[in-house]
Amino acid sequence: MSPEACPYLRFQAQVPSRWVAGEPRNIRLHAQNCTQAELRDAKFRLLWAADLSSPPGWRTLGHLRPGLSWEQMEICPPPAYPGEEVLQIHLNLKVDAHLELELASEKLPVIVRERRRAGNLHLDLRGAGMVGDNIGLGQEGASIGNQIHISGLGENLDDWLQGEPASAGPQPLRLHIAREICHPWVSSHGIRLRGIPAGQYVRGTSRQADPHALPEEEPHTVTLSRSFWMSAHPITNRQYSAVRGMPSPAQFESHKAEDAPVTCVSWEDAEAFCEELTLLERQAGTLPPGYAYRLPTEAEWERACRAGGEGPKHRPRYGLLPKIAALKAHKSGFGKVGRFLPNDWGLYDMLGLVHEWCLDISGPYPAGISTDPLRLHPEPGKPRRRIMRGGCYMSPVEEVRASARFESDPGKRSHRVGFRVVLAPEMPQ
Repeated sequence: MSPEACPYLRFQAQVPSRWVAGEPRNIRLHAQNCTQAELRDAKFRLLWAADLSSPPGWRTLGHLRPGLSWEQMEICPPPAYPGEEVLQIHLNLKVDAHLELELASEKLPVIVRERRRAGNLHLDLRGAGMVGDNIGLGQEGASIGNQIHISGLGENLDDWLQGEPASAGPQPLRLHIAREICHPWVSSHGIRLRGIPAGQYVRGTSRQADPHALPEEEPHTVTLSRSFWMSAHPITNRQYSAVRGMPSPAQFESHKAEDAPVTCVSWEDAEAFCEELTLLERQAGTLPPGYAYRLPTEAEWERACRAGGEGPKHRPRYGLLPKIAALKAHKSGFGKVGRFLPNDWGLYDMLGLVHEWCLDISGPYPAGISTDPLRLHPEPGKPRRRIMRGGCYMSPVEEVRASARFESDPGKRSHRVGFRVVLAPEMPQ
């Protein structure tokens, strides 16, 4: 998969074409903020391929307000050895206060030559404006046609000058996202969001690891290429009513407490909530550019639930059920969110309490290793049912597991079903 392009900056550089081992050179950098967000705490570094094991420190740039540009001339550390080299520019910045990005430019191949010994430099100055020790070049009364002949450099002076940034044209450089960190924050509608890092994990489980595992949970490797935020707990009645402007749809009076998870919501209801929340927070100017709320994919949900638990930690649950999950079997039953211990990434009630809708249509997992998997179409002849995860307060203990899968008609509403949201880069239409 190709690296994700950076939508936040337009970036140009004037880089010398001529490099000599051990000689620093000047380069000119130009960046423009092409978003409506403030880019904060920006810094950069210049890297030769040979430096990747011990990269140099960052240099501070500061803040870049929406639509503004920054330009700077910098002394680039010299390449150590002659031959073919690669120069790359890295930038680190924050989009508002919540999203931290490390960006890498495309790689610039250069040829580095050996340092040559200086010869005897000879200047031959000729012209009518030069009398004795008085050189009239550029002075009033000097004759036109004065000439300077330079020898002893061992190379053409024009070639030398063309290696300077002032003579080289600006070169647009593509930036891609090398790393992103989603810092915890609270949305304008009071939704606590926790960052889920991009990465690779094993989805599903085997009967050897979990005697309750089903064939449809066959373990396989999944890569999530982008970090994202997930709500720290299921969406509550208070949050649902505030966004949608309607009373809680909960069926039972005991389920209508403001801090209880909203229930009796269909998959379509949950999607409508995400769309309205995105619109409201964009109008308030609180969303990172290019991000939107939606339901989690099944792959995102399980990675978030496992909270990075791999190897010995690749277990059915992220803790002892009585301490992490609301279950009738443990006499805790339905209640408000956040009563039990969170997982290692600060997420509450990932297991038990309510089933949680996912974005995917139900169906078997893709074969082999997959990147950002999302099923949008049912198998031939099968209905369009949607995935749910997590189990609920009425579930038997053997179903309350990180890899357990459930499905339901997307229009169905149940007192056992709710949802949580993710905030992630918008998906292509």
